[in-house]
Amino acid sequence: MKRVNDETTVFYDSVAKSVVIVQGHMIHYVIGPFQTQADAFEAAGERCRRLGWLSPIEGGDDEIAAKVA
Repeated sequence: MKRVNDETTVFYDSVAKSVVIVQGHMIHYVIGPFQTQADAFEAAGERCRRLGWLSPIEGGDDEIAAKVA
C-alpha cells in the first residue's frame, strides 16, 4: 500500500501483479501483469495523472517509485 496524496492510496496485488487505486469513494483497477512493484506504481501514477487526480508536477514517476518500499 502506498499513499500518493491525502485522497489517493495505491495497493499492489502481488498475486495478480496488478494495482488498485482508491481515490475518495472511487476505485480503479489497473490490470497487469507488471514485472515489478515499481512498474505497477509507475502505471498507477500515470493513471492518476490521466484521471486528473495527480498533477504532472506533483508525484512524478521518480517520486512515486521512490515511495515503493
